[in-house]
Parts: sequence; structure tokens; C-alpha cells
Amino acid sequence: MATGKLTNSAALTVGGGTLSFLAGFMTWWKNDVGGFTGWHYLVTSGLGVLLLGIVAAVTALRLSTLRVPLPLPGPLPLLAATVLGVLLTVTRFLSDGFVEETDLVRSTGAYAGVLGAGLALVGTVRGIKNQTL
Repeated sequence: MATGKLTNSAALTVGGGTLSFLAGFMTWWKNDVGGFTGWHYLVTSGLGVLLLGIVAAVTALRLSTLRVPLPLPGPLPLLAATVLGVLLTVTRFLSDGFVEETDLVRSTGAYAGVLGAGLALVGTVRGIKNQTL
């Protein structure tokens, strides 16, 4: 990555998206028997952290000195993907996905996923506002 082009907003977007993506592999909900990673909930947290990881990768590619032969999306599709990823991640953070009462509690992955999603959203919005993304 060309560090001279790396702005605070881009660092927040890349760092937050990467944190969320990696949090998908951590335990989000646990009980006495075991736990569930973010990828167990594919439609909500799985898709959410995947979208945030893609936003981080696209932002990093746009800042790098590599010339990619594919057209990279502009800032508004990145914002839409980030907002959708945040909504899906927060939905899974607030709900364990079980109808009956269970003794599931949030684990580290859920907190890391939501923290990363928030950082990615702030970075993307700041990047669009400052026209640096």
C-alpha cells in the first residue's frame, strides 16, 4: 500500500473491515456446551462480515500502487455495502437466533465484529465527505 496516500478515513475503513472479517472466525455466541462463530449465522453476520471484508479489500486496492485490470466500484457502492454489512452485523449482535430460551451469551467475536463494523462505517462516511475514498 502506498502509505503516502493512506488517510485516516481509509485506515479506519480498511482496519474496521479487516477486524470485522476476522471476527467472523471468532465465537459470537457461547454456552456451556460450545459456541457459534459468525459464519454459523451465514445470512446475517456471515454476509455482513464478508461485505465489510470486501469493502476493506477494495479500499486497500484503490490506495495501492498495483494496477488492477478490473474496474473498482466508486464511493457510493462502497457506502451501500458498508451500511448493509453494519446492519447485518448489528442484527446478529442483538439476536442470538434462537426462539426458545437458551443460556447463550455474547462472546468476544460479536463485540469485535460490531466494533470493526462501526469503524468501517465511520471511515467510509469520512472518506466520502472528505472526497478521499
